[in-house]
Amino acid sequence: MRAVASPASAMVHTKDHGSVRAEVADLFRSALNTAYPNAGIEPVVAACNNAKNGDYQCNNAMALFGKLKGTENAPKAPRDVANAILAALPANDLISETSLAGPGFINIRLNKDALARRVGSMLTDGLAKFAPEGHAGKKVGATAVVWLRAAAGLCSSASPGLLDDSAIAQ
Repeated sequence: MRAVASPASAMVHTKDHGSVRAEVADLFRSALNTAYPNAGIEPVVAACNNAKNGDYQCNNAMALFGKLKGTENAPKAPRDVANAILAALPANDLISETSLAGPGFINIRLNKDALARRVGSMLTDGLAKFAPEGHAGKKVGATAVVWLRAAAGLCSSASPGLLDDSAIAQ
């Protein structure tokens, strides 16, 4: 497993979308654009189906490997693509660690402290800035359990999609 956090001065602060998944996708978009600037692909970030693997997974390596195969200086395997993506991942306070699984799946574990700060901000500043884009001011179907689990650092034991847009927007 690789720790992602670094000194605060080197941290990238993502745009607050109201969606943790969207913020993770922004970080991987930056990594993909740095590692493979001409690939022109969007990050594929999804909730992990198995909590022991992490909270989210980036699934770009195999498809990108196929796209690059046969080109000059092409990676030799999907894991090489995944390693290049991880090497380009900006330092941030949202992701605590990453690991590789199988042929190139990148498992992502969220930082419990960052999630706790997020929940604290919701309690002190209100929920409006955390609504997914286009949903500010609309009714949401979030329960206290969702946010308390995240604040308690139990997001890895949460069901898939718990911290996704669909979990809080109707």
